Amino acid sequence: MILLASFAGSALTDEDGDDIQWMPPGVHEIEPHSPDGEVKKITVLVDEAAAKAVEEARARYQAEFDAGRGDAPFTDFCHADQEASSWVLRVYWGGDDPKKGGIRAVVDWTDEGRAKKGKSLKRFSPGFYVSDEPDAEGRYHITGAPANMGGLVNRAAFRSIQHLSASAATEGGEKQHNNQDQNTMTEEEIKALQDENAALKKQLEDLQKTVAAMQEKDADAAVEAACAAGKIAPDLKASWKENLLKNPAAKELLASLPVNPAFRQTYTAQDNKGDGAKTGKALLAQHAAITDPAERLAFFREHEKELIAARG
Repeated sequence: MILLASFAGSALTDEDGDDIQWMPPGVHEIEPHSPDGEVKKITVLVDEAAAKAVEEARARYQAEFDAGRGDAPFTDFCHADQEASSWVLRVYWGGDDPKKGGIRAVVDWTDEGRAKKGKSLKRFSPGFYVSDEPDAEGRYHITGAPANMGGLVNRAAFRSIQHLSASAATEGGEKQHNNQDQNTMTEEEIKALQDENAALKKQLEDLQKTVAAMQEKDADAAVEAACAAGKIAPDLKASWKENLLKNPAAKELLASLPVNPAFRQTYTAQDNKGDGAKTGKALLAQHAAITDPAERLAFFREHEKELIAARG
């Protein structure tokens, strides 16, 4: 006896894989209809033996088609038995889980099937054979399926078949998850990422402070040396430092300025102590500003004690 039954809960979306729940596991009371439209209320058992019988039928159809003697196993639209919505590549038993198990089919959607599933047609309805009589418990057994193994429909009789965009088993029994499943994170994973992000942020802030301190120290040294050499007036040190911090390349311009003896005298006078001796800071700056090796050595010998003391 061939029956056609629409299973609810199998809304189709563009994120679907090629693996679908062809029929949910367990015992079900359904009201399928025969190809001639007759409706019959029956109880069916969907188990591993049923999956084996359906796969044997599918494999036989495929072998006959490959040999040029029959039709390839397929699914259609609304049981019209015309255009294919997919080609059925394999049928297997997925276990007893209501969503991830049952009789499952690996299908290759046609362009028309992929375009309509989840849009104009949101359900799947299998076509199958059952035993002529029920067993002692009143359950009919699935004995196989026709070459047209079902179709995309909208009218549904069952309420338990898996939504096709949910997790689905694939070849070898591995699990294939949709995008939503892949992006789901536990609270512990979220907390770990937050902690890692906070640590990286702290490291970046510390690095930025270190770089800023080095830049400021370098700007101070360049301005002090230029002032000691008489290249800029002491009252311009602040503005030059600000300029160097904004534009480090200005250091070359500062170094290229000509020497003005008046600026050097002003700088030396500002750095004099009450006893008339130059402070180590001024001497160090002047020593750093001297580029001629001989002049630099002579300056060092003249102020050796003060320079060594200033250097610590």
